[in-house]
This record gives sequence, structure tokens and C-alpha cells, in this order.
Amino acid sequence: MNGLLNIALHWNFHQPQYADPEDRANSQPWVRLHAVREYLDLGLIMQKFPNVKSTITMSSCLIDQLQQYENGFEDSFLSLLKLNPQDMNEEIKSAFLPKIFDIYASDSMLEKAEWSKVYETWNKRVKNVGLEKAANLTTGQEILDIQTLFLLGWSGNSLLNSAELEKIIIKESGFTVEEKIVVLNLHEQLLPKIIPLYKELASTEQVELSISPYYHPILPLLIDNDYGKIADRYCEESSLHFEFPSDAEKQVRDAFKLHEKVFEEKPLGMLPPEGSVCFEVIELCSREGIKWLTTDEQVLLRSVEGDLDAEMKFRAYNIEGIENSPAVFFRCQELSESIAAEYFDISPKSAVDDLFNKFAIIRDSISGDHKKYIVPILLNVENSWEFFPENGIPFLNELYSRLSDSEMVRTVTMKDYLEEAGELPVIYNIQPGSIVDGNFNSWIGQEQKNRAWDVLTEARKALEKAGERDDVKKEPFKGRYEAAYRNILASEGSDWFWWYGKRRSLPRGRLFDELYRSHLIKVYSYLNLSIPEELLKPLDYYVEEGAAAPEAMLTPDVDGKETEAGEWDAAGYWYLEEVAGRQAEYIFSGVKYGFDKENLYLRLDGDSGLLRSTEEKVALDICIVKPVEAVITVSLTDQLEIIKYKSQGVTRDITGGEMNLQDLIEVKLPLSEIGLGMNEKFYFFVRLTFEGKELERLPKQGVIKTVTPSEERKTKRWYH
Repeated sequence: MNGLLNIALHWNFHQPQYADPEDRANSQPWVRLHAVREYLDLGLIMQKFPNVKSTITMSSCLIDQLQQYENGFEDSFLSLLKLNPQDMNEEIKSAFLPKIFDIYASDSMLEKAEWSKVYETWNKRVKNVGLEKAANLTTGQEILDIQTLFLLGWSGNSLLNSAELEKIIIKESGFTVEEKIVVLNLHEQLLPKIIPLYKELASTEQVELSISPYYHPILPLLIDNDYGKIADRYCEESSLHFEFPSDAEKQVRDAFKLHEKVFEEKPLGMLPPEGSVCFEVIELCSREGIKWLTTDEQVLLRSVEGDLDAEMKFRAYNIEGIENSPAVFFRCQELSESIAAEYFDISPKSAVDDLFNKFAIIRDSISGDHKKYIVPILLNVENSWEFFPENGIPFLNELYSRLSDSEMVRTVTMKDYLEEAGELPVIYNIQPGSIVDGNFNSWIGQEQKNRAWDVLTEARKALEKAGERDDVKKEPFKGRYEAAYRNILASEGSDWFWWYGKRRSLPRGRLFDELYRSHLIKVYSYLNLSIPEELLKPLDYYVEEGAAAPEAMLTPDVDGKETEAGEWDAAGYWYLEEVAGRQAEYIFSGVKYGFDKENLYLRLDGDSGLLRSTEEKVALDICIVKPVEAVITVSLTDQLEIIKYKSQGVTRDITGGEMNLQDLIEVKLPLSEIGLGMNEKFYFFVRLTFEGKELERLPKQGVIKTVTPSEERKTKRWYH
């Protein structure tokens, strides 16, 4: 290859519509928290390395919310952070404490000894006495420490290294109200600096700013949600057909207008949310004057015949049949995912060494003029650095330093590349698809996701009918109609659909379900229409809990099947009862448990097929709370049967244990191996984990309480 290899660093800033001055009760804090932790710091690193160029996409609804905070908006959680613990009553404590630990119980935060300590103290209290009593037992000083540590944990490196925090960050506890206020004030002072910083970087042409459709919708699905089926023939269609290309146009046009207003320049490029494209999306971009857009290499692979070699893969293309076709860039999957999913676990130097080795391999595989080739690396700013030490700052410093001095690669913006590349090659087809598996299955196709599309379709048709009224352009109905339309557009955002379905985190999924329904409810309210009953309860599940203690001893076959009818009839159980045939979001629907004189037996019912088919590192944890605190971990995806017991920091293998995963999961654990005797109180819960992170747990809160059989009772029946 002649010349330096072109590398395009493309950073995506996005949050869905959380902050809403008209609906403060449903507001959420993540725009503000991510702004304080990531957005400013990335721009400051760019300033340190002016020779490194980047492309930045900020979603319009993110810009909107940043400006709301600049103008004094307070989300409901921020108000609780500001509240003096002495002014918290029992009700406020019970609402605030679970939320603060839920918002940030991430691995990176728990690595901080101070936060880990308060987190463990809180969890032990909840396990021992329940949520309400745990909140009441938490002192004012403890709450003040929790508030301050939380704020420090969500502070970016630029704040943590400031002189104002020098004395505060060395403390582990005993913070004062004044010290908490110092941190809060620094957070608030930072927010108005973010947009001007990137505007300044763009003015020097170190950064190219691009748009994303206003509320971050999956554009092909707005144009026609049958594209879910077109992209993957196994995708299950929703009951109702959503087909509103005018909404896709409005999402793009409104984003274009906001960008011009805020940054005082016309954007040249667009990142379709999640890289989601189809032929009509590219036609739409052409009509709106957009010169380039980015999607994924999987889309390119499906759009051309045969395999992709490097010289085909690392190009931008025009699309045949589209007048003034925008250039379409295709994200390099390997490099993007290496940074996002692998490099957090190794040193910054080793990570950047590996990345540059991959650059060298790509460069050596390409011949001809370097100006024709480009390697796009696309990363989400909010998600990519969460598991990196110090939120990825050491890695980014190492990367930008090496890029500044490299004699092998150079960084370019998309605009830079197009000015030098000359005439682009043409592909004759563009297959619909996205960054995620090359299809739209993350947003449509499962029962829960399809129900979300159905209620959106009904609301959109109600708005369409309201738009036919004679007074639709006259006040006061005009204002109400426009407000309803804004909430339709907000409800079209990708994030709501992403969180529906079995593969998502349940607590976060519930929250997103509430936020999604709140937008749709407001559509009907603004139009003075009756709110559909379906919107008044969770869309993807509505469950009740049932529980009972064991009735007698049992000794089932541990074969992953119900071999004999009734072999588990005497078991204790805890289950989620599905209502009206709706699937719960849980993979597990219930747990059964029982004993004989030597063993504990557990059975988990649910979607075992999903677990059997996955190649991911999934495990079952049986977490014992009484008589001893211990965790028994059963690997569900390793070929060898591995059952480990961990208590008081010591881990060992369990001898004589068994596990079988077939139609259901069955586990046998010798009582002597897990520290259980006869006639003992036995409190436990179970959880499913992926790479050590909790996916779901049963029960949802608290523990299952039972008693082991009594040695004195010789009959099988011992519990009544």
C-alpha cells in the first residue's frame, strides 16, 4: 500500500428521551451522569492531541436534554441527591436507597473499595431484615456518605484531578454536607461546557460533527416494520403493520435543523441509529442533502456476492439507483469490538500494541493508493469504557499518543476521506440490516417487542386520525396535536424496543417499559382520548408470585427432565405466574427445591433451550444466606460439569454434586458439602449470571426460607 492507512474514529453520543420538564416524575438521570463522566473528558483528550481527527455523532434528543440541564432542569433523582439526609423521612429513604444502588452497581464502581463497602453493607441489611427496615436502619451520615461516593463515582477524570476535589477524594467516609455540595456544584458547572467544547473542536476541523435522527429510531422499521422479516426471515412479524415513512423523514429533518441551530453549520453526515439501513433510508438521506452515512460490514457482506477481501471491505460506496447517493461507510467489526469488549482486561500498552498489529495486517493486505481505503471504527461513548480502569482514560491517552506519532496510519474524518478519495465504487444492492447481527431482531420479532410495536401503531393511527380534524392547525388543538406528535416521535426511539425481551436485564427493562408507556399515554392525553387499558400495565409481562414450602422428602432423577410424573410434587417452590398467556421476561419462570436425608435438590423451569443454545459463559448461582453465607456456582455452558462452593473467600470444588440441563435444569448438592445439617433454617435465592454479572434472580427480592429435614423424623413427611 502506498501511503498511510486511513483510520476513522467515529464516536457516538446517545441517550434516549429521559429528561422531560413536563413529566419530572418519569425523568431519569443518565444524560447528566454520562455527561459528567464521559462526554467532557473525551473532548479534553482530543484537545491534548490536535493531530488526531475524529467524527462525532450526537443524537438530537441528547442535545435537547443537555440544554435542559444547562437551563436548570433537575431530574427527580438529582433532587434526592441534593436532599440533606436529615430531611429524609422513611418513605423517601425507602425509595432513594434501592435506586442509588441499582443505578450504579457496575463492576467498575464496585472495584472502588469505599463504594463496595457501602454496597455490601446495604445488601446485607436488605437480606437480613428486608428493604423497608434496611432503609430505616441506614443513618443520616451513611446516606451522606453514599450520596457523596456516588457523585465521585460518576465524576470523570478531569473532575477527580481538580484541585477542588483533592481533599475530598482521599476520604472513604465521614463526608460533610458542604463537601457533597462541592461535588454537586462541579457537576453542574461542567454541563454547559460540553457543547461549546465540541463546537470549538469542529471549528478547527479536528472533529467532524454529524447527526443521528432526532429520537434515535430504527429508520427502516419506521418506513415499514416488515423490514424485520425482510432482514431475517425467521423474525416473527408484529400483529399490526407500522408504515409511516413520513415519521422517518421528520426524525431526520428535525435533527438537521437542531444541528444547524446549535453548531451553526450544516452537517454532512449521519449515523443511522444502530447503523440500521435499507434502500429507502439511503434515498431519504440523498433527498435531505446528506453526503455520507455509516453502517456495518455485515450489511456490506450481505449486499455483495461472494466473500469480502480487504480491498472491498475498507472502502466507501455509492448505491446504484439512488441519485446523488451518499457515500456509505461500513464499520470494521473486529477493531470496534476489540476495543469495546476485549481491551478493558489488559494494559493500555498491550491493548494499543494489539490494535496497531491489526492495523499493520490490514495495511499489508491492501495494494494501491491509500486514499481509496478507510477503516471505520465506531464506538458508543457511554458503553465502551464502563469496564476499563479509570473509565478508559489511560487507554485513550495511549491510543491518541500512538496515533499522533504513527508513521503507518493517519486519522481522518469522513469529510477528509471523501475530499481525497475521488470517485467511489458502486454496489448494486443494499441489504437491510444493522450493526447488531446484521438484522433488526434486537428491536422486533420477539413477542414482547412486537406488542410494543402494536401499541405504538395504534397510537400513531390515533394521531393520524386526529390530524384530519378541521381545527388541527388552530389553537388550542394545534399545540396539543404537536405535543402528541412529539411523544409519538419519542416513543419511536430504539432504546424502548431494545429492552423488551428475555435477553435483557429485568430491572432496567421494567424502567424502560414504564418510560415507553408514559410517552404513549401522553399521546392519548394530549388528544383527549381514552387511554387504552393495555398501556396502564407492563407490556411484556404481568406476573404474580407464588410460593410454598416442601411437604415431604423426595429423591428425583437428576436428568434435566421430569422422568416420572409427580417426582417433584412434594417440593417447595417459588414461581412467577404468567397471566393471559404472556411470556415473562425472565428466562427462569420458577424454582423447585427439596431434600432427602443426604442431598438438596433444585429444579429450575423456564427457557432451557435458550441456555442450551448459547455459547456465552452462563452460570447458575445458588446463594445461601443462612445458616452460612456461601455461593454455589454451577456452570451451564462448560462441557465439563463444574460445581464450586465459595464461602468466606475460600473456593473449592463440590464432590458428589450433579447438574443436568435438558428440558429444565436439575441440580443435586450433598448437604455435607454445602454446610447444611438436619433441622436447620435454610435461606437462599438463585440467580443466572453471564461472565459474573447478574442477569436475573429468583425471588426478585428477598430470599426463599425453608428448613432442612429433622433427624428425629423417620418418615418422609417432615414439613407441615
